[in-house]
Amino acid sequence: EYTQTWSGGLQYEVLPSTMLEAFYMGTWTLGADNATVRNVPEPGSGNIQARRPIPQLSRINAIRFDGKSIYHGATFKAERRLKNNFAFNVSYTLSSSMDDASSPGPTESETNFPQNVNNLFSRDGEWAHSSFDHRHLFVASGVYELPFFAKAGGFIGNVLGNWRLNTIITAQSGAPFTVNLGVDQANVGAGPAQRPDQLRDADLGGGQRTPDRWFDTAAFSLPDQFTFGTARRNSVLGPGFANVDFGHLGDPGGATVA
Repeated sequence: EYTQTWSGGLQYEVLPSTMLEAFYMGTWTLGADNATVRNVPEPGSGNIQARRPIPQLSRINAIRFDGKSIYHGATFKAERRLKNNFAFNVSYTLSSSMDDASSPGPTESETNFPQNVNNLFSRDGEWAHSSFDHRHLFVASGVYELPFFAKAGGFIGNVLGNWRLNTIITAQSGAPFTVNLGVDQANVGAGPAQRPDQLRDADLGGGQRTPDRWFDTAAFSLPDQFTFGTARRNSVLGPGFANVDFGHLGDPGGATVA
C-alpha cells in the first residue's frame, strides 16, 4: 500500500489571545486491501457452476490489493485562550472522501463486496463516496469562569467561588450507505453485493423523513433478470448526528466536583 499526504495551514492572531486558523489536508492511497470474489460468471441464464471461468471450482473469497482512495479536507478554526473569565474553541471541517471499498471486510452497514467484480473504478462500478464520508463536521467548546464570590473567603468562597461552566457541541452530517438486493437477480451466485436499479435521487429532504422511511424507497426497482442494477454504491445519505454536553466544575476548598 502506498499513500501520499499533503497538508498546510495558516494561523493569524486577530486579537490578543484569539487566533484564527485555516488548514488543509489531502491523502491519495493506492494498493489498498479490499475484499472481493473470484471465479464469478458474467450475468446470464443457465447453470451458475457451468458458467464460471473455472467450472471445477466454486466461488473464491479473496483479498485484492488494488484499492484506491482519496481524501480532501479543509478545517477552519477559531480559538480564544482563557482571558477575562472566558475561552472557546470552534472548528468546522468540510471534507470529501472517495474510494472503491471502505474496509477490507463487512461493517455494520456495508458488505464491502463489489457488485461487478470486473468493474471497480468506473462511474458505474464501486468508486463512490466512502462509507465514513461525513461531509460537514462542527465542533465547539467553551469555558466561562463565574465571577461570583471568586474573591470571597471563608465558607462562601470555598463553596460558591471558583465555579466554571463548560459546554461541548458536536454536529456532523450523515454518511452514505448502499442499497443492496436480497436476491440473485443477475444469476451469478452468492458473494457479489447486487444492487437495484435507481430511478432518481432517493433523498426525501428533512421534512419528509421518518424513522420508518428515511429515503424514497420508490426510487429503486428490481433490475431486469440476468442484469446488474444501476444504483451506485453509497447512493443514499444516512442521518446526521448532533450532541450537546453541558457541565459545571468547581474547586471549593481545593476539591474538584462536577
